[in-house]
Amino acid sequence: VFVVAIPALSVVVFGIMLVSMPLYKKVQRQLDSVTRSTRENLTGVRVIRAFNRQEDEIKNFDQENSLLVDMQIFVGKISAMVTYVIINGATIAIVWIAGKQVNQGIITQGQTVALVNYMSQILVELIKMANLIVSISKALACANRVNKVFDTESSIKEVPNAKTADSAKSEGNPVDAVVFNHVDFAYKNAKEDSLTDINLTVKRGQTIGVIGGTGSGKSSLVNLIPRFYDVRQGSVSIDGVDVREYALKDLRNRIGVVPQKAVLFEG
Repeated sequence: VFVVAIPALSVVVFGIMLVSMPLYKKVQRQLDSVTRSTRENLTGVRVIRAFNRQEDEIKNFDQENSLLVDMQIFVGKISAMVTYVIINGATIAIVWIAGKQVNQGIITQGQTVALVNYMSQILVELIKMANLIVSISKALACANRVNKVFDTESSIKEVPNAKTADSAKSEGNPVDAVVFNHVDFAYKNAKEDSLTDINLTVKRGQTIGVIGGTGSGKSSLVNLIPRFYDVRQGSVSIDGVDVREYALKDLRNRIGVVPQKAVLFEG
């Protein structure tokens, strides 16, 4: 019984890992939906109240959360059902076979109890290993998602022989000036430009206020200076050098940005 049950359970444990990996990826995606729904409700609470959408949002959250719970229970059942079927089956087999041997006087009742305890101890350790593998499966599912973020390449590329601030000044360019020269800018897949034919010169010591309604392009204008985005047409230059010709690290070391929403990361 020991020889059959322990290898069988080991095979099942690794089989569960192979089956559960794709399922845990689905669980993580559904967890995204729940957290996204929660975040939208918290950040947009005023809008929700203004349009009296509380009941609809509660209903949507309950649907997303129920789906997550169902998926987690399904994955848990697969892991638990197969594993505990083998454990209980092995225990029944030991009691059945040992019971016959006790009747025949081959072994004693105490030895039967000892065998059952040995089987329980061995299988409990295998269950711990199974739980560890399940945790690893979850971690791998999460790690793959994190790696997708790390593997994403920026569309902003440095040019060969990129310039530094010192090299820009040594070329005799005007110092301490930010110039927008006929700048057109559009976000990827956008139907219209966010900025059109912007001409602007900001010199040292000047304070410039950009005023406009939501979505008018104020943030887009500022984000072109540290080259978070590239212009579609025209140029943005600092000290007479196009920002696209600067080394990214050098360019961004010269610029301080205070965002509208202050988000502090611990540590």
